[in-house]
Amino acid sequence: MAENLHFLHIEDNPRDAELIEAELRQEWPDCRYVLVSREHELSDALAGGTFDAILGDYSLPEYDGMSALFFVLRHSPETPFIFVTGAMGEEMSIEALRSGATDYILKSRLAKLIPAINRALRDKNTEAERLKLHDQISRSNREWQSTFDSISDSIALIDPGQRIMRCNKATSVVLGRKFEEIINQPCWKLFHGADAPISDCPMSRARLSLHSEKTTIKRHGRCLEVTVDPILSDSGVLTGAVHIVRDVTEQVNLVNSIKEVNELFRLFMKYSPIYCFIKEITDKESRVLQASENFVDMTGIKSQDMIGKTMHELFPPEFADKITADDRRVIDLKEVLCLEEHLNGSTYITYKFPIELADGRRLLAGYTIDISERKRSEESLRDLQSQLMQQEKLATIGQLAA
Repeated sequence: MAENLHFLHIEDNPRDAELIEAELRQEWPDCRYVLVSREHELSDALAGGTFDAILGDYSLPEYDGMSALFFVLRHSPETPFIFVTGAMGEEMSIEALRSGATDYILKSRLAKLIPAINRALRDKNTEAERLKLHDQISRSNREWQSTFDSISDSIALIDPGQRIMRCNKATSVVLGRKFEEIINQPCWKLFHGADAPISDCPMSRARLSLHSEKTTIKRHGRCLEVTVDPILSDSGVLTGAVHIVRDVTEQVNLVNSIKEVNELFRLFMKYSPIYCFIKEITDKESRVLQASENFVDMTGIKSQDMIGKTMHELFPPEFADKITADDRRVIDLKEVLCLEEHLNGSTYITYKFPIELADGRRLLAGYTIDISERKRSEESLRDLQSQLMQQEKLATIGQLAA
């Protein structure tokens, strides 16, 4: 025990007070001892500081011992109160202990005083530790529940029979039910409106696999992803599970939109009458990411065989160097480029323009139009125009000669 304990003694007999103080100082030489005998003195003492233990006579000429006990219980309930009295019947002893006294010692048996104080101090420390632990547990529970409730996903703890033992606020929102209407109800009844677990119940699968299982359900026009994470004992036995419901409607809609766009893009690349392509531009190379299926008509190479290939893997070196240089120019200058190219005896017009993605990647998109037929038509037209001009010249000379 600590040496510098602080005692308050309620006693009107100076001789008894000396004897009790001597007992205390024999055990704790450095203890502080305060003696009072009247109500206002007790009040002032308690207002002026705290005490490790309070000793009080049961019979006081100017003050009642039980009144002193009740006063202490109101103003310092954590402080042990031990009656040290000359005479105390069994009924009074029981009444005092029931009223809140820690113990009682007869003045004729002061040898029991120090053990009684030590016992009271141990109990006080134990109670203080218990209250401290209880406060820590309560605070942790409040913090845990606050964190639990702040999660936007519905989270519930379910037992092996799939009854909800605990849940957060989001669960109440998702189900549209009050907390007391959820607890102890089976999850399949609340979430699926069924009388038994559904055929694709993730809890049923988790019970067999002992691993996380999930499924997707529809509820009130929303798409919900249900995940069940099993809770296992040290011996590997399933003792419950964490039941998580996440609203994935927006994600599902986004995925479906992306799939739709990808399908439209695939169809466009398949049936486009012009040659379309997308490339990724690195420091030294241009690599094909997408190409329309009719590129085989231009290059003799199937579009699926072009994906991931560089220009030097697809074309002759001189032509590949030219394409790569043009691609770099589009990316570096960030401008649209229109080129006339010649390949395998055909003439093409190619438009290229830069694309910069949010992640910093630099892409190049473009399309190529085969103008060979138009070129031939233009050549034929020029030939016809030249022949017509020649005929007109001959006709003019004939007229002059005539």
